Amino acid sequence: MLDRAYVLSKPRHVGWLQQAIGSTAYYTKQTCWSYEQERRLIADEKNITKINENLMLLYFPSSFVKSLVVGAKASQDLKNRIKDISLSIGCYYYEKHIGKSSTTPFFLDGKLQTYIFNGKEIVLHKERCGSCKEPKTNIDSELCSWCSIDESHEKNAAHRNSFRMLAHAGILEQYIANFREIGKK
Repeated sequence: MLDRAYVLSKPRHVGWLQQAIGSTAYYTKQTCWSYEQERRLIADEKNITKINENLMLLYFPSSFVKSLVVGAKASQDLKNRIKDISLSIGCYYYEKHIGKSSTTPFFLDGKLQTYIFNGKEIVLHKERCGSCKEPKTNIDSELCSWCSIDESHEKNAAHRNSFRMLAHAGILEQYIANFREIGKK
């Protein structure tokens, strides 16, 4: 489309290109941002109330809201306020969590039940770690792989850590410096 608009220089091709760019900017998202599970809404300015230069509000019926999700780093005050709002409008409340065993986020509700996003909706996930509540795939264990780590695992990892061996021999810093030089040559 860009090539056609450039080569032919016809106003309609330039117009179509502008429409496509505008549409792409509003309705698409790079896959590297897909973890946000964001939904976008385009509203006519006549339906927006401008509060000040930095804040505009779009009012809509609370029945449109299916759930409210607070982020993994939300303060307890914000969590409490969003939970109160969800109760007052009658929607689900979830807290997003980033697990220790997987980078896939999961959600806990007010009763600490575990949920996952299955690609279409947030659904209950019964197989979860008995300690951290993270979803787990190994149903033979009560704990996830991370929470299953015990002192023997830690000792084994420390014993097998080659950097500790180099540090004990007093040559770790030199090894790291030499290692970094390899890529430069």
